[in-house]
Parts: sequence; C-alpha cells; structure tokens
Amino acid sequence: MLKRLFNIAIAVRDVQEAAARYERLFGLKLGHIAEWPDLGIRTAMLPVGDTTVELVQPLEPGKGPVARFLDQHGEGLYIMSLQVDDLEEHTRRLEAAGARYVKRPGHYILGKGAEHHLIAAFLHPKDTGGVAVELAQFLDRGSPA
Repeated sequence: MLKRLFNIAIAVRDVQEAAARYERLFGLKLGHIAEWPDLGIRTAMLPVGDTTVELVQPLEPGKGPVARFLDQHGEGLYIMSLQVDDLEEHTRRLEAAGARYVKRPGHYILGKGAEHHLIAAFLHPKDTGGVAVELAQFLDRGSPA
C-alpha cells in the first residue's frame, strides 16, 4: 500500500538561491544544507508538514545525473518519493503492469548520521509521465517527519 508522499526533489542550479526563493514565496524555512560527495550533489531540505521539499544541486556543473537533468530540462521536478509498506510487493505489481526501473530495489541510508535505513527503487520517467518516481520502504523506526 502507498503510505504517503515523503519527499519532492527539485533540481536547481544553486540551492541557497532556490531556498531563499522558496522562503520568500512560500514561507518555507530551510532545515539544513548537506553535501553528498559520493552522489555529486548538495541538498537543501525544506520541511512542509510531514513531507520535505529537497532542493538538489550538482557539486560540479555538467557532471552527474542532476547536472544532465538541468542541461536537458532546466530547473524543475526531479524525483517524487513515495513511501510504501512493502517494496517487494509493489515492485512485482508494477513490473507486471509493464513498469521499468532506473534503479532496481536496493538498500540506502537517508541522512548524514544514518538516521533512516530504507530500501528503494526508482521507476523510469518514461513510464510515469516524465517524472522519476522513487518507491521507498523504511526499515528503521518508521519514516522521516
């Protein structure tokens, strides 16, 4: 069963500039900014109720998937993340319906201090109207608020 939308990732060229824009326009407050050298990205988290708007910037222009997305599409919706209760069941059901995956189900750590352990799969945007969709099942104390 789908439980909730837990994260919306937006590709931007500058997370600090974009965070200031979201604060000015919507009153969203910056939670924190983090760099993920292994992923080649910098992120800014803006909590909204029980979900998060995540601004994602490539660490090096022209390098990595976020940079490719920006080059091809400009700033915009990058990934919509949905929390599920049983990733394996959703994976089987979606494959039977013809969905393809960019990344097969795998284990990930969400948060600098390993706050959340999850398994996730990423659906191909061609199967979801141009939006990359992440399905995630949290294996620890639940899900991020």
